[in-house]
Amino acid sequence: MSDFFIVICRADKTPDGERGKFELATCTLFRTRVAAEDYAVGVSPSRDPLVVNGRFLDLRVDDGRFER
Repeated sequence: MSDFFIVICRADKTPDGERGKFELATCTLFRTRVAAEDYAVGVSPSRDPLVVNGRFLDLRVDDGRFER
């Protein structure tokens, strides 16, 4: 499998004013770093957007709720 790219960013500040944890900015998997970076430009800089590459298609959730 080839690598894809995701964009993550910080969530809004917590009630006590701390910076939020990182979360997905979108559920889109980008095929190129350029496409992910183009998307990240639209995320507020205060949310610290980051582009991350990985083999995300190899990930899956199997908590027993899905039929095979």
